[in-house]
Formats: sequence, C-alpha cells, structure tokens
Amino acid sequence: MQESGWTYLSEEFIEDLERAISGGQTIVSVLRTYGINRGTYYSWLAIGEGRMSQWRDGTPVSSDMRTNCRRLTRRVLRAREAALRAKRQALR
Repeated sequence: MQESGWTYLSEEFIEDLERAISGGQTIVSVLRTYGINRGTYYSWLAIGEGRMSQWRDGTPVSSDMRTNCRRLTRRVLRAREAALRAKRQALR
C-alpha cells in the first residue's frame, strides 16, 4: 500500500484492476490496496473518456497522462465486458 498521497497510474495497478473486475471483485478493494482514492480513479476515467482536460486545480493534463488514462479506460471497459459475458454464460 502506498504511504504518500501522490498516486501513479501504473501498469501493475491496471492489471490488478482488470483481474478484479473480470473476477467479480470490487474496484474499491483494488483502490484500497494501492492507496488510491475513488476521486482520483474517476478523474482518470474522465480523462480517458475525454471528459476532463484539466486537474481540479486547473493544471492541464499532460499528453502522457491522457495516453495512460485512455489505456486504463479501454482496459476497464474490456474487463467489464468480460465479466458480463461470464455472467451471461453462467445463466445459460
């Protein structure tokens, strides 16, 4: 678990989040493990979806961060779709 308030959108976090979503676990459990608050996570998704171009303090989001957030958003969506497919299969 991270000790500081600063968070970094890492590949390891994205992979763990994908596994959790695909496996039916909560997003909050992964956020808690990494010490990331929900506001940060939802900001990352908003950036990835193109709904947010500045941080809350008015600082522009860097192009590298936009790229990372788009990667996060795509993979979260893919994991959610996989979880839904698994639920549909279980109902058959």
